[in-house]
Amino acid sequence: MSPKPKNQKPKKKKSLAWRILSTLFFWSLMFTMIAVIALIVVAAFYEAKIGGLVVQELRKSLKTELKVERAELSLIWDFPKASVSLKNLALHDNSGDSSRYLLRAEDLSLKCSIWGLLSGHYQFNAISISNAAIDVRQYKDGQTNYDIFITEEEAEETGQSSDLNLSIKDANFKNVKLRYLDQIMDQDLSFLLESAFFAGDFNHERYILKSLANIQMNYLEMGGERYLENKTLGYNANIQIDHLTQSYSIKEMKLQAEGNEFLTTGEVVLLPKGSRLDLKFESDKAKLGALLQLLPPKLLPYLGGFESNAYMSFKAETKGLLAPNSLPMTKFNFGLRRGRVSHPNMSQSLKSVNFDVEFENRGGSSNQALLELKNFEASLGGHPISLALRVEDLDNPLIDFSFDGKLPIDLIKGFLGEEVSKGQGLLAIENVALKGRLNDMLNPRYIQKVNLGGALRFDNVGIVRYGVPLSIPEGSLALNNNVFSVNKLQFKSRKSDILLQGNFQNILPVLFADSSNSKQAELGFKASWASEKLDIDELMLAALGPQSQEPLPTDSIAADSVRAEKNEQRMFVSNFLYGSFKLHIQQLNYGEFEFKNIDGELAFQNNKMDLKGLSLEGFQGKMRLDARYTFDLAPKLLAFAELEKIDINQFFDQMDNFGQTTLEARHLRGRLSSLVKVNAFWDEQGHFMDNELSVLADASLEDGEIIGFEMLEDFSQYIKVKDLKHIRFNRVENQFRIANRKLYIPAMFIQSNAMNITLSGSHSFDQDMDYRFKINVGQILANRFKRYNKDMEPLPARKKGLFNVYARMYGNLYDEEYQYQMGRKKVKKLMEADMKEETLALNNSLKAEFMGSEFAARGGSAPSGSNFQRKVKTLEEPDEWADIPEYKGGSGGSIEEEEEPEYIEW
Repeated sequence: MSPKPKNQKPKKKKSLAWRILSTLFFWSLMFTMIAVIALIVVAAFYEAKIGGLVVQELRKSLKTELKVERAELSLIWDFPKASVSLKNLALHDNSGDSSRYLLRAEDLSLKCSIWGLLSGHYQFNAISISNAAIDVRQYKDGQTNYDIFITEEEAEETGQSSDLNLSIKDANFKNVKLRYLDQIMDQDLSFLLESAFFAGDFNHERYILKSLANIQMNYLEMGGERYLENKTLGYNANIQIDHLTQSYSIKEMKLQAEGNEFLTTGEVVLLPKGSRLDLKFESDKAKLGALLQLLPPKLLPYLGGFESNAYMSFKAETKGLLAPNSLPMTKFNFGLRRGRVSHPNMSQSLKSVNFDVEFENRGGSSNQALLELKNFEASLGGHPISLALRVEDLDNPLIDFSFDGKLPIDLIKGFLGEEVSKGQGLLAIENVALKGRLNDMLNPRYIQKVNLGGALRFDNVGIVRYGVPLSIPEGSLALNNNVFSVNKLQFKSRKSDILLQGNFQNILPVLFADSSNSKQAELGFKASWASEKLDIDELMLAALGPQSQEPLPTDSIAADSVRAEKNEQRMFVSNFLYGSFKLHIQQLNYGEFEFKNIDGELAFQNNKMDLKGLSLEGFQGKMRLDARYTFDLAPKLLAFAELEKIDINQFFDQMDNFGQTTLEARHLRGRLSSLVKVNAFWDEQGHFMDNELSVLADASLEDGEIIGFEMLEDFSQYIKVKDLKHIRFNRVENQFRIANRKLYIPAMFIQSNAMNITLSGSHSFDQDMDYRFKINVGQILANRFKRYNKDMEPLPARKKGLFNVYARMYGNLYDEEYQYQMGRKKVKKLMEADMKEETLALNNSLKAEFMGSEFAARGGSAPSGSNFQRKVKTLEEPDEWADIPEYKGGSGGSIEEEEEPEYIEW
């Protein structure tokens, strides 16, 4: 035997206790594994049988159809209980409609003891439902959709009784959507049970229900009003339930609503015609923002968003009958002391805030209620604010409101909209007080019953809206009941300034009006509008944003929708306007248009806008305008205009050549004077209806020139090309009309350096033309052998040469096949008819239109009839241009007596 090594420690023997524990752990683990395996085997063996029996027994107890995709048995997951899980369950309601379900669930599990299940005694005492939807309804006739269980009497009659024993004592819900509709109580409730637990002896008539839940409300609708929309709720409650008396006594409930926790006590008793409530809610740590979130959604845009970190004491109670025609008495009160109140739209908080809020309704069938905000005091940006509000009666509220304080615009610019980026100055609201019934404020007939007083003063107020700086340096608005007096209100931007003064009526009915409740409100006003500069593009950008200057969508349907929407908006706004502005604008810019010294009247009435006696300078000349624009869904325009020596080149250029490319601004020079009447129409999609356009005009062009007009070069074989490239007129006078998408010219007498010519004919919007010409051939032939006239003096108006030639040009301007023809008899007859009949009729129409009742109805601003008598002259061809009657043809007879061929191609 070898000796033991030095320094080697002897091995310690394991203690007896350790060996016993190790042995117990090993055999426990082995037993557990064997038990689990055994349970799995048993479950697999009995799953089909037991699952099928449970579904079969459930169906025996139901009046409606139950569909189950499969049933699974588990003896492990809920150990020591066994569970039967019904997968993809669908339970029809009792409506008889195969598409209506009372319950649909991905998983519904019934639980009982393992031994009871294996022994055939199916006493289920727990249930869990997950990923499900429940739809519960009660109709006006008292019928419900959840009467689906067979009663004991019905089971005895049919001999179809179920051995399924449901003694549920606890229930679990996870991700369950529930909809409850009660048409008798006029209630509609929709929410999601994210998780919920219920425990109680549900088979007894009296028991204590213990429950807790997390709920995501969709909405609670009562009497047409929605509450708790998209709110988060939760509770933990102990409730005494008595099915004999249909009473629910809340022993203790902690209710969480949007971050507030309320201690709730009281009782609810179900009655045949409603529910009797006696509930109290208390909280010592209520938050302002969370309380306001519980308001009806229609009030949230006005009050939602206000927050305070200070805790408030809140008390509320409701007591009485809740029935279709009865509300319980409800009252609550809360307040804040020396707190801070913030809002996302304010860059600073309200400081030193004090207020009390009280609410109480009488209950029963009356809607009498009182809401009062008392003793509100605060400071914003170092400026004190005080206000009070009292509202009585929910059916026709009596409002008593007062406000006094100064509002720094830079701190509250968020309330003016996201498009406002900057603010400055102070808006002083001085002792504004409003008292009256809401219905009287809505109705112009009763607005005199409303008391309103105070003033608004602007102290260097300014904002930047859509990048455009706008300011009101000074001015005031005095409130005297229904009259709002504007005193020297200055408005400025980079390119515009406005000085507004006048009186306005019915502001409140117009502000409260909407598309369904206008009460025929009209904003009556009589005011003056003065501007040194007015840039319409800039003001439209500030008012409507970049979309006002963006082109319409390329998609025709989308573009039509945009136009129709704009028509409706303009019609809605103009419907409220009834009054007039005296205008004096020294300079106005709109796109490429520039006008100066604008004076006249702008009036609104019955969805119509009138421009009366408007005089202005533009296109290097003067203009007068009387017009009426009607804001219908299909708008229309009636306008009478007088143009005096305006620059025709600039006129064509800024009018974008009136949408045509034949005769453009680059071709024209001269001074245009004209009298024009226009009737224009648009359809409901905003398309201009050119087939309805009607224009009547008397025009003259002085010192006119046509430069580089390509169409005239076809005459170059008869007239010097140089003369055709630059034609100068002494004076051209003409009368014409536009109708049925066609321009009609009954007669035009042109005396130019190239030729003297009489012209008549028509030209359609599709460029189909038919012109007739009378040309002095002798002058043309003589002129061809002369030197080029550098001074371009017009040819004299005298007989010269042998005879006049008649010609015709017709066809489509864009078609290379349009033709020139020459003849005499037929063209002459057509031209003579134009000059004698059409010219006279058009002349009479012009005088009638500009001197008749329709023009005088524009407000008497038109010139006197004698002035128009002088301006509208009957046009006549110069005698010197007449045919030479002495001329004889080659056979000695006059040309009229000889046979003349049809048109000769030119």
